[in-house]
Amino acid sequence: MQWWTVGFISVIFLCSQNLVSQEKPSVDAASLALTPPMGWNSWDGYGTTINEAQFKANARWMAQHLKPFGWKYVTVDMEWFVANPTAEGNSKTFQYSLDQNGRYMPAVSRFPSSANGAGFKPLADYVHSLGLRFGIHILRGIPNRRRSTNFPSPIRHTRQRTGRILPIPVPGISIISAPTRANRQRKLITTLLRRCTRDGELT
Repeated sequence: MQWWTVGFISVIFLCSQNLVSQEKPSVDAASLALTPPMGWNSWDGYGTTINEAQFKANARWMAQHLKPFGWKYVTVDMEWFVANPTAEGNSKTFQYSLDQNGRYMPAVSRFPSSANGAGFKPLADYVHSLGLRFGIHILRGIPNRRRSTNFPSPIRHTRQRTGRILPIPVPGISIISAPTRANRQRKLITTLLRRCTRDGELT
């Protein structure tokens, strides 16, 4: 081994030791959370079959027994838009609840307060009245069921229909991961995302 190689390795070693020995920046203890986010997720007890009455009962119990200790999140997990759920989820015979724009909506048979287009707002208001925070499992993109049926109404805030934007059937397809073979389609999807997004949230 030549002397310059040894010298180079020595310099690297010394520099690394210097970096390790440097003091780590101090962290203000007041900026650290005392606990991780603490809450309850419906999947843990019901799989995908939770309904409104069951959810409210669990929210009330948390408010009475766990909220004083910092628990505050209650979440409706996946497939709240399915009218005939199975505990394990992902059934091929699911009946989906979609609005006129092809977006997922709470299944009224399971969440009666969501009727007439009310969505989850009534249930969220109830959770907030208990001093808790409400959450749901959200899927990105366009429901594949809408793509396969090519809803007659255009995607909200656009004049585009899913049959034109997503012509290739792919399981679990979404706007973001849609396969595009031409620059024209990529530009179309980018434009669609801009029009469908307000303040970083899909409308």
